[in-house]
Amino acid sequence: MKKIIALLITLVSLQIFSFAAAAAKSESITFYEPITVASSTLPAGTYTVSWTEGSTANVTFSQGKKNVATVPATVVVKKNPDTAIQASKSETGKKLQEIDFKNASLNFRGTETTRSGN
Repeated sequence: MKKIIALLITLVSLQIFSFAAAAAKSESITFYEPITVASSTLPAGTYTVSWTEGSTANVTFSQGKKNVATVPATVVVKKNPDTAIQASKSETGKKLQEIDFKNASLNFRGTETTRSGN
């Protein structure tokens, strides 16, 4: 009986893990000049942008294995014709407002950032 319960717990845990992994999304984007997202400035370069599905998510910008910044965002699941960014100009340069990927838009208006060095 204990073996059956242990097996069921393992199967349920694996299903929860696979569901969570399936909900994670990532895309690549290249910034051709420095851009600020929340309070962090990202140098020009190509980034992997990762987030989980849901109306709000923490969005991580990484290069290789290094997480450069993690930012809360509003996620809107919708079809977009192209990958595009919306940015505003400020005294210190461009500020990222939104990224539109093929199947989702990430809105960064009014967010704070956490810098990572991993």
